[in-house]
Amino acid sequence: MRVVVEVNLQQHGEEEVQRFEQAVAASPQIVQCLSTTGQADYILTVLVPDIRAYERFLHDTLFRLPGVTHVRSSIVLREVKSELRLPL
Repeated sequence: MRVVVEVNLQQHGEEEVQRFEQAVAASPQIVQCLSTTGQADYILTVLVPDIRAYERFLHDTLFRLPGVTHVRSSIVLREVKSELRLPL
């Protein structure tokens, strides 16, 4: 199961950001982390076997990441398009 997660941090100081990013890098369920503008500070892609595993991941990992104040999850129903090459 793939979940797209929007995360906001309480503070954006260098130390807080580094601690958050190091914790993200250490989590095997988080397969992508994007620092973004807009409503979310970060957008994560999380892979887990099922909804129960995602609930455990939320409580055991994501809610405990340094500085996290807001999490919004969207479960991916299906992938419509995924291109990584440049359109030439």
